[in-house]
Amino acid sequence: MKLSLTKALRIVAVVIILISALYVYFGVTKDLWADLWYLYLFPLLAWWLLDMRFNYTKFTPFYRGFVPFILAAYLALSLIYGEWIKTLIILSFMPFFILIYNAKFYPLKYSIIPIVASFILIVYLGVGLFLSIWHPTWMMFIIVPLLPLFQNYD
Repeated sequence: MKLSLTKALRIVAVVIILISALYVYFGVTKDLWADLWYLYLFPLLAWWLLDMRFNYTKFTPFYRGFVPFILAAYLALSLIYGEWIKTLIILSFMPFFILIYNAKFYPLKYSIIPIVASFILIVYLGVGLFLSIWHPTWMMFIIVPLLPLFQNYD
């Protein structure tokens, strides 16, 4: 049974919303803001696994290896240098990579989410790095999982 692209995106969106709820809950009640940010890597892995199984992005196996490679590069550099925030720029390459590759196969409506995600990431990193306002600006990322809930791809 093939899972439609819309359903897969909605699954990932729900995962992000649930992780956001857990993040806010444990951040407020246990003050674990800095310790639980990595939970947001799980939706990315969920999408990668769904894409590996159902081939939504039409990536070849070589290109599909970039998602775990970029995640591994981010985690390795962050652990080696202890600069978790400054190395976030590595993760910002993923939406751009998806935009460029998918432009060959899909119309623009399928690029709305990566475009919005890229824009939010740029704004977030800019505000965080230049103004040191990381919290509560992270909340703008909640916009990204809401988009596939309302967008019709079929």
